[in-house]
Amino acid sequence: MMPTYQRPTPGCHQRGLALLECLLAATILAVIVAAVAQAVNSGQMQTYQALHDLRGQNLAVALMEEVLSMPYTADGVTIGRGGRVKMADYDGLSEKAGALKDITGQLYASPFQSFSRSVSVTPATLAVGGQPAIPGLTITVTVTDAHGGQRTLQRFVPQP
Repeated sequence: MMPTYQRPTPGCHQRGLALLECLLAATILAVIVAAVAQAVNSGQMQTYQALHDLRGQNLAVALMEEVLSMPYTADGVTIGRGGRVKMADYDGLSEKAGALKDITGQLYASPFQSFSRSVSVTPATLAVGGQPAIPGLTITVTVTDAHGGQRTLQRFVPQP
């Protein structure tokens, strides 16, 4: 028996995608993929910047703590990095990028070496609420990155 040809019933015919529809679908997909890729890239850049800022802040805090660990005057025998024996001896300390060291003299890891940092120690007085002025030192630690961005910490230390 030979198969017979059946004519499709009205409204029940199959239809494939036209070339124009395929091009439109591909274009929409490409735009969506580009938008998602841009969002992911932007998120990664924000994460990198936050990490960079945190590293700079950590370097500033570490150097401030090093200065504050020294005695106010040279009465004690504490000796810091480079023969420094008191807070005021840190005035003018400057470390260039690529040569940053911790309090023990060890170089920081390479991600921290793109920064430079400096210390300024100046005599100052602080008057609070109509009370007599308190003499002391203002310690300023500045950390600068390769792009010129600065992070600054400042602390007043009253004279004992």
